[in-house]
Amino acid sequence: VTVCASEAFKAVLIEDSEMAVLAKADGLEHYNAEAEKTRSRLYYKNLHKFNKEFIAGSVTKTVKGVTDVAEGVKLNLIKDGSVIATQETDFFGDFKFDKLPPNSGTYVVKVLSGSKAEREVDLKLSVTIDDIDISPQRSKTDA
Repeated sequence: VTVCASEAFKAVLIEDSEMAVLAKADGLEHYNAEAEKTRSRLYYKNLHKFNKEFIAGSVTKTVKGVTDVAEGVKLNLIKDGSVIATQETDFFGDFKFDKLPPNSGTYVVKVLSGSKAEREVDLKLSVTIDDIDISPQRSKTDA
């Protein structure tokens, strides 16, 4: 641990109560539930990147024939009719709903920001969905 150049490992000598506070603050987890029952002292950071799934994608918008990313668009992730998470697209128009159980069934990614766009996703393993286009719909009077 003391010679790990990437600081991937960390050893601490602290009481159980202090470790519980540290684990909660840093989002540390045991690899399995049995480890917690046996009072294992081995914790993992970002464990969800290995044992959970995600739904990711991008939101775009076309204005005057130019398609660009849509920053700051709010989206809901819906499971069985209930909103379970909300995200906002970043500078690149990207979003990611993380820490989802594998093989957890059907979700709906729904745009909130003035569009009715939504995408249904059957989640087995992590997936990046096709771009969601929120371009304004032209009415017949616009043509």
